[in-house]
Amino acid sequence: MSVDQESHARLLGLLRDVRAEVQNLRTTLMEVLGKELMNDVAMRAREIITTLRARQPIYDRNVKQINVRIRELRSLMNSTASLYSRYGDDITTIENFWERVTLNWPPPPAKEIIPETVGKEAVVINPDEEITVANFILRCAKEAVDDIDDVIYQTALLTIPERLNLQLEQIRIGQALDFHAAFKNEIPNDEGRQKIIEYLGARPVLIQNGVIDASQGVVFHASSSFARRRLSYLFITITIMLGALIAVSVGELGNLLNLTEWITVPGGTPNLLVTYLFIIVGATVHIGIDGIKQARSNDPKQAFLAIDDWFTWIHIHERGIIMGIVSMWIGFLGLVFLTGSADWQTAFLVGYSLDSFVDIFLQRFNTNITSKSSRVKVV
Repeated sequence: MSVDQESHARLLGLLRDVRAEVQNLRTTLMEVLGKELMNDVAMRAREIITTLRARQPIYDRNVKQINVRIRELRSLMNSTASLYSRYGDDITTIENFWERVTLNWPPPPAKEIIPETVGKEAVVINPDEEITVANFILRCAKEAVDDIDDVIYQTALLTIPERLNLQLEQIRIGQALDFHAAFKNEIPNDEGRQKIIEYLGARPVLIQNGVIDASQGVVFHASSSFARRRLSYLFITITIMLGALIAVSVGELGNLLNLTEWITVPGGTPNLLVTYLFIIVGATVHIGIDGIKQARSNDPKQAFLAIDDWFTWIHIHERGIIMGIVSMWIGFLGLVFLTGSADWQTAFLVGYSLDSFVDIFLQRFNTNITSKSSRVKVV
C-alpha cells in the first residue's frame, strides 16, 4: 500500500470514529427528547433535567475524543497535499458542524435545580423554574441533533462508498441490497440516508460493483470485473442455444426412434426452429416495451430502469433471464404439444405473453397426465 493509500485509509478510519462518537451523543439527546412525550408537565421537566445531568459525563468524554480526532484529521490534511486538495473543504465543513453541536448542546442544569433527594423523591424548589429550564434543554437538544445529523451526513458522503462496495461483495450478483436497512446504524436519520443514496446514484463511478435504484432504496450487485460481466452474456447465449437443440431434438426424435403419432410431422425441424426463434423475439419485445414504459414513467416508485443501461441490466439479471429462457423452453414445448406446429405469428404472441401461456399449458398438461394415469389404473 502506497503512502497516499495509507493516508486515505487513515482518513476514512478517523471519519468513521468521529461519526461513531457523535452518534453516541445523538443517542443521549434522543433519550432526553424522549421525555417530551410525558403528559405530566412537572414530571416531564424533572425527567428531562435529571436525564441530561446523568448523561453529561458521556458528553464530556465524547467531546474530548472527537476533538482529538478532528485535530488528527487536520494534521493529516496538512501533511498530505493530495488529501488536502481532495477533502480539505469536507473536513472544514465537518469541523464547522461540530462547533455548532458544542454551542447548541444543552448546558448542564444549575445545582440549585433539584438539589437534593429525600428517600427517592427529589425536593421541589421551584416547579416553574424546572419547567422553564427543561423547555430550554429541549430546544437546545433539537438544534444539537440537527447539527449532529449534518456531521453524520458529511462523514457519510466520504465513508459510505467504500463500505457499500464491501457489502455488495458479500452478496451474489444481481441480488438487491436494502440500503436503508444496511446503513441505518451509520445514518440514523431517514432523510439523510435518502440524500446519500441519491448522491451516490448521481455518481455511479463511486460504486464500482453496484447499480443504484435510489427511488426504491436498493443497490444491485454487479461485478466490477468486465470479464465476469461478459460471462453473463455467454451464459445467456449458451442457454438460448440449448433451447435450439431442444427444438431440433423434438423435430428429429420421432424419426430417430420410429415413434408413431409423434407430436410433430416428419421434416418439421426447420419450422420448429422458426417457432422457437419467434418465441424469443416475442419475449424480448415484451421486456423492451416494459423498459420503455418505465423510462417514460414519472412515477418515482418505479423499479430499476432497464433502458438506462441494457448491458448492465442484463448482467445484473442474468439468473432471472436464464430462468426466463427456461420458461421459453416450456412455452415452446407447450405450443408444440398443443398444436404440433405453429406459424410465426402465434409463436410471437406466445413469447410476448409467455407467463400466461406457460401457466395455461402446465395446467392442461397436468390435467391430461392425471386423466391418462386414471385410465392406466382402471386398466
